[in-house]
Amino acid sequence: MKEKRFDNFFITCTVVFTALLIYHRKTTNREMFLNNYIPISLYLAGTLVGLGVLFLIRKTFFDFEETLQFFFTDFTTLVKNLFLSVVVFGTTSFWFFEYVNERLVDSADAIYIKCKVFKVYIVSAGSSNTIDFDFFGNDESIDNFNSTELMRQANKEGNYEKYFLNLTIKKGLLTSYILEDYSFVIEN
Repeated sequence: MKEKRFDNFFITCTVVFTALLIYHRKTTNREMFLNNYIPISLYLAGTLVGLGVLFLIRKTFFDFEETLQFFFTDFTTLVKNLFLSVVVFGTTSFWFFEYVNERLVDSADAIYIKCKVFKVYIVSAGSSNTIDFDFFGNDESIDNFNSTELMRQANKEGNYEKYFLNLTIKKGLLTSYILEDYSFVIEN
């Protein structure tokens, strides 16, 4: 019976945070990292803290020996705890970093750069569209945008030699940049 209560807790948290992840992905500023290990490290740190918290939560439902045995020996329970920890605590730590980063960047000066475009993917009117570009030597992408006639032309041509993105960015924490605005341009 106690395992059923914990499973209900698990399902509720997973559903709520999955909905929040989807909403967050569609509504936030675009954050780009020069070092791609930073977001992974933030998720990992949150996940490790989450495993400790879940162990303590599980201890309230079960006695200590039962918690220890279940938490580390039952594969299904271990996977559930790991998944819940990544979804809830890993995500929360990354969101906290984003929140702090955006607050610190608000007063920073804008930087204007021109980036070479590699590829434009136009799938539909406003979702699943992607622009791949060079950002300080790293491959980056902007997705979920409404396409313009110029973007559709670039996609149709397939040759991106003359297409660029003019970006307005602000320097953030730990090699991060927050994308404020962009424009897709052609240079002859």
